[in-house]
Amino acid sequence: MSVIIAILTIVSLVGVGSVENFSNDPEGLIGIMGFEFGDMGVTGESGYADEMRELSGVKNVLVENSIEPTYSYNGKTSKIYTIVNDDGKYAINKVMIEGRFPENDNEVMLTGSVAKELGCKVGDVITAKIGDKKEDYIVTGINQRLMQAGRTATMVKSGAERLGANMPYDNYYVTAEDGVSYDELKKTFEDYAEKEKLDFSYSKMDDMISSVTDTLTVTISAVCVLLSIITVLIVVFVESLVIRAKVTREWRGMGISKALGMSSGELLTQIMLSNIPAIIVGCIIGALLSSQAGKAVVEMAFSYMGVQNVHFNISFIWMVVVFVGIVLVAMMTSGLAGRKVKKINPIEMITEE
Repeated sequence: MSVIIAILTIVSLVGVGSVENFSNDPEGLIGIMGFEFGDMGVTGESGYADEMRELSGVKNVLVENSIEPTYSYNGKTSKIYTIVNDDGKYAINKVMIEGRFPENDNEVMLTGSVAKELGCKVGDVITAKIGDKKEDYIVTGINQRLMQAGRTATMVKSGAERLGANMPYDNYYVTAEDGVSYDELKKTFEDYAEKEKLDFSYSKMDDMISSVTDTLTVTISAVCVLLSIITVLIVVFVESLVIRAKVTREWRGMGISKALGMSSGELLTQIMLSNIPAIIVGCIIGALLSSQAGKAVVEMAFSYMGVQNVHFNISFIWMVVVFVGIVLVAMMTSGLAGRKVKKINPIEMITEE
């Protein structure tokens, strides 16, 4: 009984924890994804990042572009979408598994899936090729990023230029200082673009983040509800079987107890409490294992994207809620399944013998 309850407690808390970590807090989901967003996206002519960083209300500007070279290592080759940044120090949502962000023009960082696919590790030298241009790069780090199903590489702009990449336009991910709204930030950039005679397009990154996270958060919430319903149904089913078997097995003994003066209510209370110690032990074990189990489940769910770094915590209050919920459902089920004891008539039982 304790083992079943422990498993059900883990299942329920994993569902609740998923909502708590990812649905109620989209930042947790973004953290796993390793995406760079900022508050505003600006697309326009390259080479203006340093000037943008000096504008009023700007906290950070990350330049991002992309190329798609073919990488090879020890006879294995793969065409990989490669993110190009101006400087890794401006990337504020790095999820590093091992090593560091590339800094020089002969360095590259790979996601775990790509490193596994090529069979390389940090410190190895791999070859990148675009057209007839081919260069060697040192793998400086392994990161986690869910873009392109977790199959990306990252290098600095000077590294991409070694492959002959021509990037006249860039995407600028702008993070505003605290208290600066999107409209204020956009107005600052519009004034700057007008002054410098530049043609920029703008996008509100919150809208893009919502488009990425909304569907996932709704799905996670639905899964949590489904797991909770399944847990209740299994607790009811198992407890009903156990109590009915107990009543059938101990029917004669209960009749004797009733003949000796025990009331139907006392017998029913005894039945309701009979499995509580085992249920409490199972709930405690399940609660203790739930955080690690949740982390393992999330990593397994996203394993095909190379996810290895997940923060999964469950609040103590939710452990208490699930604990109390399972105990109450078990006691109510025991009470309903054990109502048969009210029909015990010691005189009839003696007459039948």
